[in-house]
Amino acid sequence: MLNYFNAYTGAHGAQASQVGAVGSFYGIGPESSIPLGFDDSVWARYGVGDLLNLKDANGRAYTRNVFNSPTEAAGHLLSQGMGVPPLAPFEGAIVACSIASLQKMGAKFLMCNNALGAWSLELAARGKGDATAIGTELRAHLLPGVTVVQAMVVAIAQAQAADIAYNRQ
Repeated sequence: MLNYFNAYTGAHGAQASQVGAVGSFYGIGPESSIPLGFDDSVWARYGVGDLLNLKDANGRAYTRNVFNSPTEAAGHLLSQGMGVPPLAPFEGAIVACSIASLQKMGAKFLMCNNALGAWSLELAARGKGDATAIGTELRAHLLPGVTVVQAMVVAIAQAQAADIAYNRQ
């Protein structure tokens, strides 16, 4: 998303407020983006860092949502995610592409209600508690500005019908 904002502002002279970008949180399992939509208390309580195998530079699982407000010390996650060694031009980029930073640029974030329910079931199946209670807690601990939509697939279809492009990278 940061690349998208930078391309429009740098190459086309647009202001960040003129660029519309929407991120989506959906899915279950280790490749899910759902956990990125929750505050630090959810990450600590449910061991999200362990579930996603996300570790700090010292090898300890993250107990906070490192994607919402990371420090430069989390920069290794970018290299790890891209499958490349650390690259000097990307130093500090983890902070710029954080959820909080992107929201300040005008990005919106949507969470799939269906996937949220499924993730509650997944956490319950992993012995983290009762699915209904987990679901209630998760909804109470969404990051500020995250909007729950009934089904991401429908939200994407509605955006496309309104001539809004869908770009997944």
